[in-house]
Amino acid sequence: MNTKHALILTVAALMGASMSTHAEFCAVQLSVTYPDNQPIVLGRAELLDSTGRIISAGDVRSGHGEFCDFGFGEHSIRVSSDLTLPVVIHGVRLHYGNTQTLRVVLNQNPDHKGDVAPSSGNACSAYARITSVDGKSLSGVKVTYAGFTSVSDSFGRVVFLIPLNKFASFRFAKAGMQDRELTLSCSEPSERFERVVILLPATAR
Repeated sequence: MNTKHALILTVAALMGASMSTHAEFCAVQLSVTYPDNQPIVLGRAELLDSTGRIISAGDVRSGHGEFCDFGFGEHSIRVSSDLTLPVVIHGVRLHYGNTQTLRVVLNQNPDHKGDVAPSSGNACSAYARITSVDGKSLSGVKVTYAGFTSVSDSFGRVVFLIPLNKFASFRFAKAGMQDRELTLSCSEPSERFERVVILLPATAR
């Protein structure tokens, strides 16, 4: 065998080895945990194209998910579960022959953790943001009903409870502003009200 034929056979052998090495691979592996590094039991992973269209989806079980194949260009991966806030990873591309391991940390959804005034069996929760007419947040606004009082914080936020199956009138009061009454009702503890409440200056007519 001459040198030319030996070189051709060597190149062919190397190409064959390279092709067989990269013939099978999974493009993306997901490791999904809570902030304490515990893997989530069950979640959902979605693969989106550059337009935001879902092109593939699958379960995340015991902290593991994967997308082994997808097309050209940049993609996004959205990971979520029933009790957490979703996380989206942008700019994901398939790199031939390489498995990318992406770690995702899911944070608990506050809606499933409880509020400053959590709902109970005989009430539901209301969350208000109190502002002036020009949109300025009003702190120190007292929200009262049947002897119970809640006070808005420096951002004008306040949480209070609405009794079930009755029309309850809540008074919003702050020095220098006109009092306002707001009547609310709910029929299920799971109901949640979110409302912007605007107070007028005391001098306004």
